[in-house]
Amino acid sequence: MITKLYRTICYHIWFLRPLLHHPIEISFIRHAQSMRNRYTKGWRFSGPESVKSFVDVPDHKITLTEEGYKQAKESGEKITGIVSPDVIITSGYERTKQTLEGILEGSATWKHIPVVENLLIRERENGYVWSMLNDSHEKHFPYIQNYWDQVGPLFSRPVGGESILDLIEKRLYRFFDEINKEYAGKKVCLVTHGRVITGVRMLLENMSIDEVEEILHSKTECPKNVGLTVYAYNPWINTYKLKQYNKTYYKID
Repeated sequence: MITKLYRTICYHIWFLRPLLHHPIEISFIRHAQSMRNRYTKGWRFSGPESVKSFVDVPDHKITLTEEGYKQAKESGEKITGIVSPDVIITSGYERTKQTLEGILEGSATWKHIPVVENLLIRERENGYVWSMLNDSHEKHFPYIQNYWDQVGPLFSRPVGGESILDLIEKRLYRFFDEINKEYAGKKVCLVTHGRVITGVRMLLENMSIDEVEEILHSKTECPKNVGLTVYAYNPWINTYKLKQYNKTYYKID
């Protein structure tokens, strides 16, 4: 009798072992509309005169617009009704922290959940050209556009910055190692950035180069402001399955 019970316990421990080494659910929320989102639409590397008021602001201090905060607040009740994490992780950038503030203001459900910052899920490092106005960009880095068009959005590395593959290899692998150890068996919600979410998709969905580049070129597939993406861990196949991608819950004017 004792031997049979022992075998049963061992079997269940063996079966649940993969589950205990991973979060059971990971959700991702891209930050709401930022100042740069609003004023640099269509400008890949630099911007017109309209961005001059914040061109010297470092990326981690770029804030939300009033519309962006409204997006987060409007989304709060719906998002917090769909996912119920054990921990919330932000990139530490101002726009992700403000997005979480807006969500919490829109719903009280998450106010008891611990919040931590992790710079491994910060946005892709954009390098020197990112903060330049068009005239300076054309003067100092006239070759960038041709290089970008030739190499493609996945492999291209901005001057002084990192490619999306750099982001995946140097940061996201390490990040998943950390949360697998610290939050195994728990639900985790990340408030992060568009390129991070695309990199995660490549990892968790085992995407090919062509599939990722298609997303990066697409205007509809790229992560939306306050878009919610949810993955659930499936112990039967020891992998994450996409439950929901890029859904928004605010009125688009």
